[in-house]
Amino acid sequence: MEGSGQDAGGSAKGRVRRWRYRHLLLACVLGVLALLGVAWGLLQTPWLSVERVVVRGVAGTKAHQVMEVSGLGDHPTMISVNAAALRGRLDGLPWVKQAVVGRDWPSTVTITVSTRRPVATVLDRYGKWAVVDPTGRVIGQLASRPDGLPAFGGISGVPSPGRWLPGRDEPLEHAAALLPVDLIGVVKTIAFARVTQPGFPSGWLLTSMGLPSGPVTAVLGTEADLPAKYESLETLVTGGDLSGVSTVDVATPSLPVTSDVPVRVAGAHEAVPAGQPAARRAGSSS
Repeated sequence: MEGSGQDAGGSAKGRVRRWRYRHLLLACVLGVLALLGVAWGLLQTPWLSVERVVVRGVAGTKAHQVMEVSGLGDHPTMISVNAAALRGRLDGLPWVKQAVVGRDWPSTVTITVSTRRPVATVLDRYGKWAVVDPTGRVIGQLASRPDGLPAFGGISGVPSPGRWLPGRDEPLEHAAALLPVDLIGVVKTIAFARVTQPGFPSGWLLTSMGLPSGPVTAVLGTEADLPAKYESLETLVTGGDLSGVSTVDVATPSLPVTSDVPVRVAGAHEAVPAGQPAARRAGSSS
């Protein structure tokens, strides 16, 4: 009987210990949840809202556009700032190449923006000048032609800012993106020509240049090996005498040819040399 009493007492003590342990565990869980609730409530309070926005990489009008698109001027809570969604909205700006968003607690958001590089311009059907980047994306629209950018010729259906030029104009974008600094102010237009004369390539890139001696058309040939062709053209422009020259052919960059006969444009995208040019090798006296 005495043994049975001891067993009963031990069992009762065990139940008490288990009951205390469960209540202690429950109290700990409730305490943690309460702390999380308090923390979440604090994160939603105006004390932890966006009070300062730092925009890097742009200034003036572009910085204002970044602020307007971001919506951070309404001082949302820091916890509600979704960096991925904000980047997506900023990428919608035509001139934005990349946007990086960072939160600096307790109240600062930093936006770092890199911009797309303008390489050329195109006249649209409304008489405005669309500015494009190396990928062919229209990054802006101006009432007058900007200085220092060549114009693409023979393009129809120019899209609105934020969209890309038709795929057929990729050679033009490539040619504009690789244009050397010393030729940027010289080259006025770049056009992709369809040459119908037998013995010539099916596609030519042509540039018109404004030189002190008068207008000169440069024939680049296809878009292959453009850096070497531009180097050859740059050498002629900066170091040669192009008086009386109407056409410079650098399709073979190691063997440039000049002519006093202008290139005759046969259509919107077509150009053929008029007759047999009186060609002379660049640098020769004959």
